Amino acid sequence: MSGRMYGNYLTSCYIAVKLLYCINAVGQLFLLDIFLGYDYHVLGVYVIRHLLFGEKWIPSERSVA
Repeated sequence: MSGRMYGNYLTSCYIAVKLLYCINAVGQLFLLDIFLGYDYHVLGVYVIRHLLFGEKWIPSERSVA
């Protein structure tokens, strides 16, 4: 039987749309990363690692004006 008969249709549609929103958001981040040509999706991890281990901070090429 279909989900409409059991009342799961709207819930299933809502979850499917939210899943598509998440896939869209992640996809746009990776496309932006490809467009900019730099590993921006892991930039935060590098920043935190440098701060935690006290390594010398080197500005990225894009932040230097």
